[in-house]
Amino acid sequence: MGEHVFVSYSRDDQRYVDRLARHLTLQGVEVWIDADIDYGSRWSAVIREQIDTCEAMLVVMTPAAEQSTWVEREIERAEHMGKPIHPLLLDGPPFFRLGHLHYADVRGGKLPPSSLIADLPARPVGAAARLHHLRGSKLPYARAGELPLLRTGDRGEWVVALQGELQRHGLELGAFGGDGVFGADTRRAVRRFQEEAGVDVDGVVGPQTWIELLIR
Repeated sequence: MGEHVFVSYSRDDQRYVDRLARHLTLQGVEVWIDADIDYGSRWSAVIREQIDTCEAMLVVMTPAAEQSTWVEREIERAEHMGKPIHPLLLDGPPFFRLGHLHYADVRGGKLPPSSLIADLPARPVGAAARLHHLRGSKLPYARAGELPLLRTGDRGEWVVALQGELQRHGLELGAFGGDGVFGADTRRAVRRFQEEAGVDVDGVVGPQTWIELLIR
């Protein structure tokens, strides 16, 4: 048995589903969507396997999804396998087929409530993985305040993740590299990055520095 959540949706709703997948991943939920399929694979066999081994299914309900033969097949397989199904109403009326289930109202592009996410299988997300999912998206603007304030003397996985971001931007960290210690070399690299990014040069990594590190 896997620990992932299978998301059933129409490709017309890909933008919302991508945002949903990033959000759930940041909460520690492993998400599987059909964009993860290797195009050399047998599509139907992979879909069936991912449903059979999932812990639960999310169904993004829209008129396009209700008309989708694949969404219909995926729901049917999940029901056959006895998988918990959590409908998300993104647009249009709820699916007649899923009318007996409580749905989360995500119309307007809202993300699912924390009460639903709490019912999904989750595992702790490491600092590096969390930054990876924030990087290059619009999420840093909304999430930067949740990231730790880092300064000289700090140690641990968040410092390692910070050092990885600095190195990704081509900054040198001295002989010890990404050692998880916020020492003089890391502070020097932070100050250099802050100067290049046009933010306050104080050697402390707060929300604005995190944002600049992740959006570039």
